[in-house]
Amino acid sequence: MEQKEKDKFEGLMRIAEFNIKQFNERRDYSWKIAFGFWGSIIGSIAVISPYRDNISLWAIIPFGLLVILIHIYWLASVFDADQKDKELAFEMRNRAIKMLNLDPPKHEDRDFLHDWSARFQFIVTCLLVIFALVVFLLPKCE
Repeated sequence: MEQKEKDKFEGLMRIAEFNIKQFNERRDYSWKIAFGFWGSIIGSIAVISPYRDNISLWAIIPFGLLVILIHIYWLASVFDADQKDKELAFEMRNRAIKMLNLDPPKHEDRDFLHDWSARFQFIVTCLLVIFALVVFLLPKCE
């Protein structure tokens, strides 16, 4: 391999590494946001539950749905950005591999609900909202 091809190979691999790094950093940030989001839900339950006799269940249900929709929007936007970074990283990696006259490995694209991270975060958010509803439905113990 001549120097020009080596430089091109190195450039392709740097682009791939950069995009995978972006993906990993975004995933770390996404988890931090999720923990903060869940903490806010739990904190809201703790703060509001003493006043549950004065709050209509019909006010809680739309709020719970809004929380779920906000989290879906967040997860979908993070997933889209993750997909773009992964696609570019795998494309650059595959081009570099082809320069070595090798067959690149196949990459499977996944949709939003097949991403383990998005699915787990969505399930936890739904469970916390259900828990909030149960807290408000149970009779107050005194």
